Order: sequence, then structure tokens, then C-alpha cells
Amino acid sequence: MNTKNIIICVSGLTPQIVTETLFCLAVKEKTPIDEVYVLTTKRGRDVIMGKDSHPVTPKTSLKNEIE
Repeated sequence: MNTKNIIICVSGLTPQIVTETLFCLAVKEKTPIDEVYVLTTKRGRDVIMGKDSHPVTPKTSLKNEIE
């Protein structure tokens, strides 16, 4: 039986919780992660995509941070 390790996260304007969770599981616990799903708001999506217009919001997308 093939199993997958899937993370489902809820993120608002601070997607660091996703990267911190991935780091803890993948690096510290040596658990390979196959898929990541993030539930968020419209503005949260803009933050995750690196497209939020607020001046203090990071402009790097979550995908780039994970890679």
C-alpha cells in the first residue's frame, strides 16, 4: 500500500507557519512531505504568492521559500 504524507495548513497573513511546519517534519523528524495544501483568505493568498501590496509584506512567494 502506497501512503502519502499530506499537510493541510490554515494561514492568514503570516505563512511562516507553513515553512516552519515543513522544516520540523522534513528536516528534524525526517518525514518526507508529498503534498501541501494551504487554506487562506484572498489577501492571505496574495501574501503567499508574494503579490501583496502592503509595504512591509515580503515579496517572495511561499513556493520559492519552500524550494
